[in-house]
Amino acid sequence: MNVVERYLATYRHQQTDRAPIALSYFHAGFGRKHLAKAQDPIEAGIEHQTRYGFDPHLYVRGLGKDWFLAEPGPGCHAPDHKAGSADWHVSEQVTHEPSGTSRTEYTIETPDGRLSCVRVQTPDDFGTIPEPFVKNEEDIELFRHRPHPKHYVDLGRIRQDYALMGDRCWPMASFAGAWTMASFFRGPDTIMFDLYDRPDWVKRFLAILTEYQIELIREIAKAGVDVTLRMDGSFVGFGLSRGMYTEFIQPHDTRIVQAAHDAGLRLHLHICGKKNAFLEDLADTGLDALETLTPRSAAGDIDLADAKRRIGDRVCLMGGFLSHNLAWQTPAEIEEEVRNCLAKAGMGGGYILSPSGRIDPDIPEEHLRAFTAAGRKFGAARPAVSL
Repeated sequence: MNVVERYLATYRHQQTDRAPIALSYFHAGFGRKHLAKAQDPIEAGIEHQTRYGFDPHLYVRGLGKDWFLAEPGPGCHAPDHKAGSADWHVSEQVTHEPSGTSRTEYTIETPDGRLSCVRVQTPDDFGTIPEPFVKNEEDIELFRHRPHPKHYVDLGRIRQDYALMGDRCWPMASFAGAWTMASFFRGPDTIMFDLYDRPDWVKRFLAILTEYQIELIREIAKAGVDVTLRMDGSFVGFGLSRGMYTEFIQPHDTRIVQAAHDAGLRLHLHICGKKNAFLEDLADTGLDALETLTPRSAAGDIDLADAKRRIGDRVCLMGGFLSHNLAWQTPAEIEEEVRNCLAKAGMGGGYILSPSGRIDPDIPEEHLRAFTAAGRKFGAARPAVSL
């Protein structure tokens, strides 16, 4: 099977030659240490992942520079963006500190007022938001000025990247879920308090953001290519209760998943933290795949075998291997842990082997190769292995 056939069959819970072996992502420091810069990011991405034995998956470009500001990305062509965003003018000023920390001051000018934000971060990290865009309840009224996705989504770029990937790489299109968007615009800590202090307002805000993301999905679908949508729900994993998830987030996630399916696309949800309390509720949204299944020994709360038992017949599962183990375990220990992951979740298919987090700079290259070699050794048969 080629890469695309392998992933597609896994998403469909069909027979495969082996479980796909996916990368979470390379930390920028790992890239500086081991990966040469290349002019074409698609070719480079495929080469870098293949070098270590992964089944490559990459994101098509053309969806915007930043998922929260609605601007064309570098190298993308959206000729009507200037006119379409006349009422949503974004500017930013970045200050770099000697320590490596950067401070970005954003300003969005609209006919009815201004939104501003301060974000402090280190390279490749989300950082903190000491000053969010949405400071007062009435600020969300300004979101009606956001340019429609048709003004910045580059359909030609999406098609070009998809064609370049061919059958060598699983193509995905990444965007943020409504809760992640709300966490950025309002601040991840503040929006949590809002669930108690102003629940009706939160629901209204999430509804506004959901409608926009649905329009984005419909625009992506116009490219006419078979990409899998990867929705970033990172902030859902910050420790929300089941009640919070089902009341505030699940209805909007369900609408987004349905919009993806109506457009003929699959939806793959990324939550890198806690979600054990509402695994079944996540599956009830109709999503096609779920990552990262981070274990309790890190920042998550997932037992891989338990997740497989509870929702593995409905949802393709990805992850479960604690990425920190790649730094300190021996190759033999890594092999054993891979064997365990495949024993817990590989039976019957529908499982993508992957580290639960990023590949940090201190992870030896030979440990990555031990990980992927073990995936080939134990993931080749169905059922995969047994403990």
